[in-house]
Parts: sequence; structure tokens; C-alpha cells
Amino acid sequence: MIVIHHNFDETKFKWLWAKYVNAGNIKKHCTACLIGPYSKKFSGTSNHDLLDQPALVMDEVSEGQYEAIYFCGVIKKGYLNKNPEKNNYRHNVHFAVRPADGETDVWDFENWHVEIENGKLERIPATYELSEKFFRPPYNPHYYTCRIFRWMVGHFYPQELVSVLGGLPETVVLQNGTELSMKEKINELIDLGYRFAEFTVQDQELNAIRSGVFNRRKFLEDFFNNYSLSCGYPLGECYWLEHFNDDDNNTPYTIDVLDDYFKAGMNEYLDMIAPYQER
Repeated sequence: MIVIHHNFDETKFKWLWAKYVNAGNIKKHCTACLIGPYSKKFSGTSNHDLLDQPALVMDEVSEGQYEAIYFCGVIKKGYLNKNPEKNNYRHNVHFAVRPADGETDVWDFENWHVEIENGKLERIPATYELSEKFFRPPYNPHYYTCRIFRWMVGHFYPQELVSVLGGLPETVVLQNGTELSMKEKINELIDLGYRFAEFTVQDQELNAIRSGVFNRRKFLEDFFNNYSLSCGYPLGECYWLEHFNDDDNNTPYTIDVLDDYFKAGMNEYLDMIAPYQER
């Protein structure tokens, strides 16, 4: 049985829950996309002494009757019943554990710490890994920014995920003969975009988000109008940066045709602070 050792304080959450998941519903998001019973042990509603139970044996459903347990917590701080910008979104708890007898794992997020016995964490896919279909009606930001939905897609519908390579080769060879992993460099670039957006969003933008007048499309447009992201290595000829710099020397970061990867990283951050705004 999966056992979690945790430090969750149920009084800090608007909702705190877990589900034993045995199927997914790709037409729904949030809890509705996970099919299976809720836990009464890991519950801010039915268990008011969760903090005093630092070890939970997740045995409410028999082994073999579920594929994973999804744990979620909606933090109280910043939560508003009518809150289109979801100020608490980036602080909410999300992790999924699949049964794995004899294995262990650790999950850390902000002030929360979980040690897992007889289970392994499953990765929640990033937004940019979703098929393009999820960015068109009937889907909307409530789907693709929902971490529950993205995990469900990755677990039950992996064919609906796309490779970050997007058809590019696994490796590239520079003119000097150096071979680089394309996926590794693309992930670095996406992470760079995330961190750049995090750095670029200042008090003015945060105040605009709180007041509901922030326009993420204009924010991105202005960014790409003001910064050049080219350095002359055409991907079509399998060239790449010999040195991948992210220092403070105003070094160009990547190639024109890879702006979309940088933008994907920026959007991952913008999804955290303004998740329900259309891209």
C-alpha cells in the first residue's frame, strides 16, 4: 500500500483532497476529469486532524483497483470566490502517485514536504506538451492550465501529448563537430523563457493582473518587439549554439525560428499568474 509521510495543515487550505483514480474523462477538467472515489483520510473536509497524522496509509481502495492517487490542495491565502485571475493558483498543491511496491519518492513544494513509500511520483505534463486540439473550442484555458487535466491526459491519453522536439532531430552537430542534445537545449530554452518572464513581470504588471486589466498577449508582443532573439544558426542545417549563455551580458539567447520555445516558457509562467486569460 502507498504510505505518505507529510506535513499538511488542513486549516491552510480551502480544499484538500485525494482521489483513487481508475479512469479519466477527457471532456472534463478539474476533479471531474478524474474517475474514482475520494479519500476520506486525505481530506480537509472529513479529516480535521490531518496535521496530527503525519503518516497516512492509503488503503481505502484495494490494490489493483486504481492506477494512481491524485493529491490536490487549494490554498486559502489569495483565494476569492469570484477571482478570475486566481491569485492562489501558483501556490496550490498538485502531485500524483502510482503504486510501486518497495519503491520510494519525495515531493517538495514551497513549505510542504511528502515522503512516499511503495509509490512513485508521476510527472504532470507542461502546457506546451498538449496537443493543439486542447487550445481550440470546446477546450479553453480552464482545461490546458488545469494541472489535474494535464496529468489525466498524460496518464490515460499519452497519445494526445506532443514531443518538445516538434519534429526536430534528437541531436545536432555544430560546425566544430560538437554534438548536442536538441531536447536538452530546448528544455533549457523553455526554462530560460520562464525565468525571463518571472524577472520581467514587475509590480506594474502584477497590479494590472489584480485589477483585471493585464493583457498577456500584448505583454508578449511588446517583449518580442523589444528583444532580439536571433544569432544566425539555421536549424534546417542542423546548427546550434556552441555556447548556451544566460548570463547578464545581453548575449543573444537563441535562433529566430526557436522564438516559440522561449515563448512557451514565458507562457508557462504567465499561466501561473494569469491562468485564465486567453493566450
